[in-house]
Amino acid sequence: MAGNRKIAFIICTNNKIQFDECKLYIDKLIVPDGYETELIPIYGAVSMTSGYNSAMAETDARYKIYMHQDVYIINKYFLLNIIDIFNKDDSIGMIGMIGSIHIPPSAVMWLGDRVGNFRSWPGGNYEHERITEDSIIHEVESIDGFMMVTRVDVPWRSDIFDGWDFYDVSQSFEIRRKGYKIVVPEQLSTWCVHDDGIIMSLWNYDRYRRKLIDSYSNMIPVAGEQDPEYKAYLEIIRTYSDNTADMQGMLGSIIEKISDIIGSHEAGAFSTICDALKDKDNLLRASSRLTQIQLLGSCVQKEYAMKLPTFIDNVYDIDEFEDKLLVLKLMLRRIELAGEVTSDEEVKGAYTFIYDRIFSPFSIYTVLYSHISIYVERENIMLSIASDMLEKGDAAGAFLTLSLIPNPSEETGRLLEEFRRA
Repeated sequence: MAGNRKIAFIICTNNKIQFDECKLYIDKLIVPDGYETELIPIYGAVSMTSGYNSAMAETDARYKIYMHQDVYIINKYFLLNIIDIFNKDDSIGMIGMIGSIHIPPSAVMWLGDRVGNFRSWPGGNYEHERITEDSIIHEVESIDGFMMVTRVDVPWRSDIFDGWDFYDVSQSFEIRRKGYKIVVPEQLSTWCVHDDGIIMSLWNYDRYRRKLIDSYSNMIPVAGEQDPEYKAYLEIIRTYSDNTADMQGMLGSIIEKISDIIGSHEAGAFSTICDALKDKDNLLRASSRLTQIQLLGSCVQKEYAMKLPTFIDNVYDIDEFEDKLLVLKLMLRRIELAGEVTSDEEVKGAYTFIYDRIFSPFSIYTVLYSHISIYVERENIMLSIASDMLEKGDAAGAFLTLSLIPNPSEETGRLLEEFRRA
């Protein structure tokens, strides 16, 4: 088949669990008639730009979907939608899921006005969405790199951006320099989930931001140094860029100690060190690993106090801990999307994983309701798990699960009363 009717998914990956889950959702998409797809994983890339350039050279696909390994496409019409958008306007060179209409002077799109959708769906109700003739398509100056769909091949600037930051803004500018438009569809419902934990690496962020401003000074407004939001941003970001070596050394030491505690299954010591991290805002901001570990501290403390299996009981180092947490998050996502995206078999597998690995209701609650959670149907997930517990004869677990739901609905409240009367 001619390459101009081929769609390539291109993913830089360093985690098989995340990549396999990403592929699970890709495989569910409706492929437009007459088109074919291919999946190109890039292993061991030294930068996003170098990985993407190598994939660009590898495939003859006209349409390329550059995406992160922790992105899950949940709109089954996704491929139909992007082809429809490109077909309606030959001047469109790239599509994103969220973007900046006007790049702010800081060059950080998250400090300016944005359009798009990738995190939640209105009212907590998910539905697939096919664009229509009157669908709104926003023209933007830059898009976020978690999902970048192209119809034209423009080399990624690996000569400038040799890391993992600002490659997306750079590519947006390069596409526009070639005379093409970049657009973001309105997305009244969610098209994809980016499960990154809402944490970015800050070590080299300001260095690449400055590179971007130097390289594209004619495309970025002059910064107003007195702007309060910009000043606050600089104060935060430069804390990391100016103290990288010291902070990375501290993080390495703390994580090594935590790994030893996990390996020895010392629940009390784990809870204590996690509690001490609450006041270490700079370190927690700098490390998604440390943030996720810290969040489980109070959970393990409660599990230990109630003589329940704790989250660290059946893991022997920090890598196993992180894999266990990651798979739990993915299984909860499958339960959240039951009946709409994920199959009955996949949801059943999620329940089995939770049951076999002996996750307590506190672990499930912590993942769903922490400040870095991006789940929407939290109460429904808890209700589903409680129902599965009941089917397995664990009434106490079901009651504890329901009792942890914050501000439960009237229906959940009635269920709890029934438990109390039983």
